[in-house]
Amino acid sequence: MEIKKYMFIIMIFLILFSIPHIRAAECEYGSVEAFFSKDGENWQKATVQNSTLKRGEAFFIKAYIRSKINLSSIDIKIWETGENSKFNSTFKLIEGFDCFFSFYDIYPIKKDDNLTYIWQFNVKHNTKWFNGNAPLNLFVQFDKNEEVNEQVSFTIVNFFIKKDVFHNNSDLEIKEENSDINYDKTNYKSAFLGLFSFLILILVIAVIYKRK
Repeated sequence: MEIKKYMFIIMIFLILFSIPHIRAAECEYGSVEAFFSKDGENWQKATVQNSTLKRGEAFFIKAYIRSKINLSSIDIKIWETGENSKFNSTFKLIEGFDCFFSFYDIYPIKKDDNLTYIWQFNVKHNTKWFNGNAPLNLFVQFDKNEEVNEQVSFTIVNFFIKKDVFHNNSDLEIKEENSDINYDKTNYKSAFLGLFSFLILILVIAVIYKRK
């Protein structure tokens, strides 16, 4: 029975470790909805799971923000899980105000204001991150004043980035052409998760062996 309990705990931990960043999209001061589209016309409501993109492929993000009270400001940020700057990110902001890895403040905000914003991104042609997931997240802070605020944060899209390069005209899958990335790379995030899972497996085997 002890072995089954350990196995159950390990499985739950692995599931929690691998899921995207998700929190409630509504708070006391306002609500947020986000959408994803590849063409800017057909939209899917967040959170969108495992949408596949190629290197160089463009996409759109849209956010609806509604205030429930008068606010001094709203702070917006979009970021990629596992990265700490736009320079290291898998994605590049093409159009829309710049809140990518930095806060963009909007003020003042009145009660029942409905705000709509659209951004266009693309996957960097020379990204070294492919054949793995790259979640894109939205953070919105509702500021009642300088000291009191409420926050909303969730994953918009959990992208899967393919190694192939997107071609604008015929959408051909082109193999490696960039001399800067002409070597076969291993997805280090996936590698880390694989190593972590392997260590957990070794731990389980050790526990079973000890009980024998």
